[in-house]
Amino acid sequence: MKKLILIILVALSFASCEKLLMPDPEGTSPNEVFENLWRTIDEGYINFSEKSLDWDSIYAEYQPRIFDTMTDEQLFDTCAEMLALLEEPYINFRTPFSEYNYVDFKPYKENFNRYLMERNYWRGAEKTGPFIHTIIDSIGYVYYGDFDQEINESQLDIIINKYRFDNDSLKGFIFDIRNNSGGDIENAFTLLKRMGIDTTYTITNVIYKTIYKDGKEKDNLSDAQTAYLEQSTKTKFPKRFILLTNRYVTGTAALFTSGASSYSNVRIYGDTTGGGVGRVVGHELPNGWRVTYPASISLTDDDRNIELGIAPDRQIDIDPADEDNGKDTILEEAIRDLLQ
Repeated sequence: MKKLILIILVALSFASCEKLLMPDPEGTSPNEVFENLWRTIDEGYINFSEKSLDWDSIYAEYQPRIFDTMTDEQLFDTCAEMLALLEEPYINFRTPFSEYNYVDFKPYKENFNRYLMERNYWRGAEKTGPFIHTIIDSIGYVYYGDFDQEINESQLDIIINKYRFDNDSLKGFIFDIRNNSGGDIENAFTLLKRMGIDTTYTITNVIYKTIYKDGKEKDNLSDAQTAYLEQSTKTKFPKRFILLTNRYVTGTAALFTSGASSYSNVRIYGDTTGGGVGRVVGHELPNGWRVTYPASISLTDDDRNIELGIAPDRQIDIDPADEDNGKDTILEEAIRDLLQ
């Protein structure tokens, strides 16, 4: 009996050693995972031209730090540290036990206080679909906070008719999209068709242009594909039009700002928009970890990179003293200019 137990223990011992000594499945060793990750970014990431960074030198620095006996946690930390050098908010690196995103710690000003707006400007305002709207000192005002909230023509007719025809003393119009992080691009197009100048003939505007990564080399880029929009011949918002933005206007909201900036009667007040407008693609590494990264660049009609933000025609920050007194400096300045 003792002999049988000894044989079983020896067999189990060999089985345990065999498990420890077996190599990782093909393609999943730390070196292979690192190589796959570095090459994926090298061949697919589109924003290298915006970065003062030599990706080949980064490889030379980080590859020697990879060894096949390192733990998954050590491999993840090293890869995440390498990706962080790109300072790219739209790269995501995800594993079953941890996740990496670059955090931009630049001290951007909020430039929007929703509680203040609700208390001092939106009290008594009407709500039509996703729009909060009212009249402030003979100026029409609309807030739209999420492009995922569907817009239809009947809602726009109600608002436009109210501010164009139901109030003869109206002197201008303010459209506020601060803190709007985007959503459905169709809602942006619906809005943009009802902006601009009244016309009985078709006017076509460039909303944005997109360049895609289409090859493995860093300079393999597609020709710009242009998103055009024909303005509607339906009644539009009042001609004197100011759009309010801040750093938290991103995604579709930033693309909307690009389109609005191409209209001759629209002025933008507040702060530069944020980014988040590019196409993001995903890739699964050999060990099942995933990385996503931007693979397109969007430009305004005059070739400004929307990802870097669209600067306003008038840069205005909320003054803390105004905020303490219940005033929104950006909105107040827009009202003051429209009343002149």
